[in-house]
Amino acid sequence: MGNHDNDNEHRCCAVKDKSKWVPALRKLFSNREIMAYLIVGGCTALVSFGTYWLYTRAFSISNEHLAKFLSMLTAMIFSYYPNKVWVFRSRYLQGRGLLREIITFFATRGFSAFIVEQGLFALFIEILRMSDLPANIIVMTIIVVLNYVVAKFYVFRRRKNHAHDSYNPSV
Repeated sequence: MGNHDNDNEHRCCAVKDKSKWVPALRKLFSNREIMAYLIVGGCTALVSFGTYWLYTRAFSISNEHLAKFLSMLTAMIFSYYPNKVWVFRSRYLQGRGLLREIITFFATRGFSAFIVEQGLFALFIEILRMSDLPANIIVMTIIVVLNYVVAKFYVFRRRKNHAHDSYNPSV
């Protein structure tokens, strides 16, 4: 009978633990920006993964690193506009604000793609001897999270001084 009571106690604790993270998950997934980013990030990951597959399988590029570079470049170009307009709702239309945004987007994405992503990809396929396609999926998942944080708090953050920018606050 003592074990039965102990089992009920564990179930009770498990429910209490669950009650802490379920509302947090509901709040996370009810956030418009996060959901939009997951969709755009997912589409960007599909563009990256799909073009990698095309480069290595359909176009027979045998150098995985070159194919990865080309697929990351394709995905980066694809992702700018939906991130700007749909996810982060940037209001810069021209001027210094837009130029700064474009430069910081491609510089930070370039760093995450060509340094972090390539480094992790090399780690998985060269050192850990993982197959290239699963390694690509793992690395892209890490990069999607990293890119969200950088875009949210650096690239598309709201600026207070808009004097030299074409800034549309109604967007």
